[in-house]
Amino acid sequence: MKKILLFLPIFFLQTTYSQIDYNVLIDRLYSAADDSDGSGNEDPTWNLRMQDDAGGPVQNSGCYHTSQPYNSWYNVNSPWFNATNSAATSFSTWMLCWEEDGCGSNCSYNPFNANPFSSNFCLNGDESLAPVGSNGNTYGSTQSIDIFTNPPCTWNEDEISIIGASNNGSPSEYKAEIQVYWNPNGGVNPGTIAGDQTICSGISPSGLTSTDDGTGGSPTFGGYFSYQWEQDIGCTGAFSDITGANFNVYFPGSITQTTCYRRKMSSACGDFFSNTVTVTVESNSTNPGSLTASTNTICSPGGTVDFTVNGGSLGAGAQWELYTGSCGGTLIASSSTGTFSGVSVTSTETYYALATGSCNTTSCVSTTITVETLSTSPSSLSASSNTLCAISPVDFTVVGGSLGTGAQWELYSGSCGGVLIATSSSGTFSGIVVSSTETFYALASGNCNVSSCASTTITLEIPSSEPTSLTSSSTNLCSPGTVDLTVNGGSLGTGAQWELYANSCGGTLIATSSTGIFSNVSVTASETFYVLANGNCNITNCSSVSITLSIPPSNPTGIIASSTSICPGDLVILNVDGGSLGTNSIWQWYSDSCGGVVQGTGLSLTVAPSDTTNYYVRAEGSCGNTICAEVEIDVIPDAIAPDSANADNYLVCPEDPVELTANYSSTLPNNYITTWYTGACGAVPIGVGNNINVNPIQTTIYYVQSIGTCGASFCDTVLVNVLDGNVSPSSISASNNNFCIGGSSTLTVNGGSLGSGGQWLWYEGSCSGTIIGTGNQINVTPTTSTMYYVRGGGSNGCGPTDCVSIFINVFDLSVNLTPFDTICQSDSNSFILTGGTPSGGTYSGTGISGGVFDPIIAGLGSHTITYSYTDPNGCSDSTFEDIVILESDVKPDTISYSTKEICDGASATLWLDSSYNDLKPGSVWVWYEGECGAGTPIDTTTNERIYLFDSNGNPQLDPITGEEMFLHDTIVVYPSSTTNYYVRAEGAECGPTDCIGITVAVYNLETNLLPFDTVCGLDVPDFNLTGGIPSGGIYSGSGVYNNVFYPDSAGTGTHQITYSYFSSSGCTATAMDSITVKESPINVYHTVEQESCSEGGILIHLHTINGLGFYSYEWSDGSIEVPLMYAQPGDYTVLVTDANNCSTLHGPINISEELGCIEMPNTFTPNGDGINDTWNLDFSSYGSAQLSIFSKWGKIVAQFNDVMISWDGNYEGEALPAGTYYYILQLGNGVDQNGPITIVR
Repeated sequence: MKKILLFLPIFFLQTTYSQIDYNVLIDRLYSAADDSDGSGNEDPTWNLRMQDDAGGPVQNSGCYHTSQPYNSWYNVNSPWFNATNSAATSFSTWMLCWEEDGCGSNCSYNPFNANPFSSNFCLNGDESLAPVGSNGNTYGSTQSIDIFTNPPCTWNEDEISIIGASNNGSPSEYKAEIQVYWNPNGGVNPGTIAGDQTICSGISPSGLTSTDDGTGGSPTFGGYFSYQWEQDIGCTGAFSDITGANFNVYFPGSITQTTCYRRKMSSACGDFFSNTVTVTVESNSTNPGSLTASTNTICSPGGTVDFTVNGGSLGAGAQWELYTGSCGGTLIASSSTGTFSGVSVTSTETYYALATGSCNTTSCVSTTITVETLSTSPSSLSASSNTLCAISPVDFTVVGGSLGTGAQWELYSGSCGGVLIATSSSGTFSGIVVSSTETFYALASGNCNVSSCASTTITLEIPSSEPTSLTSSSTNLCSPGTVDLTVNGGSLGTGAQWELYANSCGGTLIATSSTGIFSNVSVTASETFYVLANGNCNITNCSSVSITLSIPPSNPTGIIASSTSICPGDLVILNVDGGSLGTNSIWQWYSDSCGGVVQGTGLSLTVAPSDTTNYYVRAEGSCGNTICAEVEIDVIPDAIAPDSANADNYLVCPEDPVELTANYSSTLPNNYITTWYTGACGAVPIGVGNNINVNPIQTTIYYVQSIGTCGASFCDTVLVNVLDGNVSPSSISASNNNFCIGGSSTLTVNGGSLGSGGQWLWYEGSCSGTIIGTGNQINVTPTTSTMYYVRGGGSNGCGPTDCVSIFINVFDLSVNLTPFDTICQSDSNSFILTGGTPSGGTYSGTGISGGVFDPIIAGLGSHTITYSYTDPNGCSDSTFEDIVILESDVKPDTISYSTKEICDGASATLWLDSSYNDLKPGSVWVWYEGECGAGTPIDTTTNERIYLFDSNGNPQLDPITGEEMFLHDTIVVYPSSTTNYYVRAEGAECGPTDCIGITVAVYNLETNLLPFDTVCGLDVPDFNLTGGIPSGGIYSGSGVYNNVFYPDSAGTGTHQITYSYFSSSGCTATAMDSITVKESPINVYHTVEQESCSEGGILIHLHTINGLGFYSYEWSDGSIEVPLMYAQPGDYTVLVTDANNCSTLHGPINISEELGCIEMPNTFTPNGDGINDTWNLDFSSYGSAQLSIFSKWGKIVAQFNDVMISWDGNYEGEALPAGTYYYILQLGNGVDQNGPITIVR
């Protein structure tokens, strides 16, 4: 007997699964184990054993024995066992089988032994007859049945098998088909949803959420339950599927009606529905059609109006609102009915109405209410003429008042509102014919009121007739006076009077009269007077009379003569000055007296009197004579000569005074003067008068005569003799009048003369005293300003002459220079020299350029500074002072440092490089902290170099320069915070130098690392590590490379991650945290489905369990959908991630090139045209095919059991009607297919 044992366990992660109920039955058994000949009938026996992984009892099937053909199936279809509320996910299976040919007819099993694996399972020890190795310890490949690989609520079939020992050259093989039916314990839970809300029409609701994912959310078998959201628009109870809404939550788009939603959960177990949520849609208000008013016109000052909104509708929470000014302007009223009653209107206004509510605000409708104005009464009615002298038209104008809305001006006669004469919109009534005296009335009449009247009266009057003449009581007057004038003829009309005018007819009004007599009319000049009648109707022509006024002459004020003093025989022209001639008057000239000897007439008179004469003039005429004006013409006599001339001394020294006298026998006439000359009579005048004084310097003849208006007399002479002597000089000239001390000038005598033995004598200070020199010139060198004098002396005893003088101005210049302060060499800045007085001079000396002293150029030591000055007079002087420059330290140049940035607790070394920082003997570098020179110095250094030596005492040499190596004198600082350090040189005679400084920054570096999320699954993609603060540091640890964490490299477990941050100053800080990598709970299985080429082709289905919530999928070809449709030949992998970000990489999944989609045309046209008349299908590559075609009523209309199918669309010889039919296809490779086929005729 061949005995085979099959043991198939399933190993799963220890996960808590949902409870299920299940049933197990044995469907068929298979054997291929004929130990006799490998063919013909065989006598197999099967015993099966199963146990679920939830700890259920071991289930033994008992033995099944039969005789059947070799390599065939034995139908059993026998229920086996079941369980309820089980946590099972899989079954372990065993199968013990043998064939009786190996032991003959005595081979049978012991029905009392329930354990087929015991030693006495078979009676008579049949198990010992089995082939060697085929007893209870012989096993084939282990297999298991995974419950959740197959869907619930349907019988799912699994096959188990075992290969036993070979006999007759072929191995024995046994199979069993086991069917398992499972469903969730307690039934399917559809879950619950939330999201009841109220929205406005056209708005997208908030998302509808899942408060309980139900069975579909089970991590164990939720994948077999699909979600489909349904909607019921209007909540009428008619739900329909929402395309694409296949998740546990749903986010609706905008809706316009109240809609109910529910979530359908579908599986082989049926459809199950969640609770219903309602999204209540509140309606929007719709735009109104119009706004009407109880009246659109109202009279001023206004009143109340009722408004009504027409059309439109109010939405949720809405009301009608009435505005003025603009749509949404000033809110006037609100209404829920669309009626606004008693709205006060005081001025023309447009009113706007809209609906506004919780959802929307509509557009406005509007209407305008016009407040019509009242007419106001006119203040008066004016006429182009209120009086008429004949029947004629008159223009009337309304004055004041105003027209109201729809009003016009109306003109009446007889009374206010009597007989309507005319109307006007402007207030002017033109061309109204008036035939008699009449009163006219005007008023305003309009929509709102009739005003009171204004009136005016038009009177018809009589015209005047013109006068025939105007007579005067006198027509000629010699002086201004009065006359009486009388109008002759003519008549006065209505309202007329006689009017008297001067200058012209209607010119200057003089008087008026109702009688025609004008008494005492004043006449001041010859004048023509005019008279006319002026009345209401007309003005007549004038009559006139002329009055002549003869004007008397006026007195002359004087006579203007061309000359009042003349020489005998000269002419004189006389002219009247002032006065005026009267009517018919002349100017009359007389001599001797007024009215005496007539000399002539006219405005001027020419005369030539021989003696002094008086002349007179007056005006004479018909109105009398004026008084006379008078002028005297004086006739001057000829000149008289002196009788003699004499001198009071005829012999004198030079320049002595001499009085000269001219003697006349008679008095010298007026206008004559005695004139003296030298050289000749009339040559060089030297004086006037009968007596003059002279100072001759030589013997001289003097001439004298009288000279006046009418000529000169004959000359007389007198001789004065002058002795030999000196004559006074006229002036002194100097070669230089102004000079500085030390200068000189040459003085020279100008003019004068010396007599015999005479000489020029020079004096200083005054014209007396000590003589400082003689001669025509002397040279002087005064040290102060001095007056110099000169005169002639030493001649003939006539005595010295008068002195003349000159002032010599001597300038004194004093130049000074203030001593200089001693300066230090470190004060190397150049400076402008000062201290020289007077200012404006120049400085010279070492280190000086342009008045600027440069201590660097001058150098150390004492230097002489010279100050020179030249004043405006050209005087120059100079002085000097010494300036001393002391040696000083040089300000340090650069601080060298080991570092300027340290971490807290570290130190920095500072020094001055002697190559760049000079230090004078006796000085040191003094270092300060915080402030230069303040407090106690922290250290001192020098420029001393500490040379380095090797172990043999030899100097160490720089390997590059070959120079001896040395260390600088340094200080070491340990700041606890950022600190400023300063250094300067001190110790030189000039004091400390300026400081230079350096800042040593101290960093207190801290870093933090935010906690990491747990990584669920080794297949989670690698990711960049973040969370280190400050950013920019380096992460390290297991699975970390270049700051990227690789879960598959790290492996499961907890891994310490170190974050290190390095500052720019070299400070380092670290922080640590851990990442936990755990196994992903997600298990993924796949199935490959052949679908029609038009409906997905080759599909790869994924069955995911143990995850949480939604799953996302990333296929190796970039796809993200499940199932993967139209899969092409090749290998696929897929990364499955759940809501907890747990990930499992599943694959590879191989799609064979031999696997293709099922070609299933879905339409054909059996209309006999030879084109597409039959439905042709080729399933030769599938081995076998069974096709059944159904009508929409479920009736089979065609069946085929062949791989080559051709259907003409007929049933029982009759053509089926056009329409859609349905097929079920079963292929030899176990693939089932169904779908529609459409007949088009």
